Amino acid sequence: YTDLDTLSLHDALPISAVYDASKTTKEVCTQWKNIMKSYKNMKVLFILSGIENAAVGYGANELMKQIKEGKNILFFDDLAGIKLTDVPAGIQRQFKKPVEAGDAYYITTGGVRKLRTPLCEEE
Repeated sequence: YTDLDTLSLHDALPISAVYDASKTTKEVCTQWKNIMKSYKNMKVLFILSGIENAAVGYGANELMKQIKEGKNILFFDDLAGIKLTDVPAGIQRQFKKPVEAGDAYYITTGGVRKLRTPLCEEE
């Protein structure tokens, strides 16, 4: 998708969104900021997948900068390999054991937690 597509109960309350992060525009970043600010206490959840694990540099789009700074990331790989945001070396050493199927790290401004996620067994 190239635009922010939403399903909503009414125009002010988006409940689902599908968006291609590579097509970020200033308008989309403004919408993102408004939603995050307006609905913070309503526990709004955005799941962004398929985002390249690359350093977010000065010239990166605004959405990627906000993701890096917001540090509210579920990461399904070894912490030593994360480039999207900064994880202190001490925390990386603390969680140096390689991830297994179902392992993930929840990275926030308050720290890092290792999580186990449910696995779906294929028949």
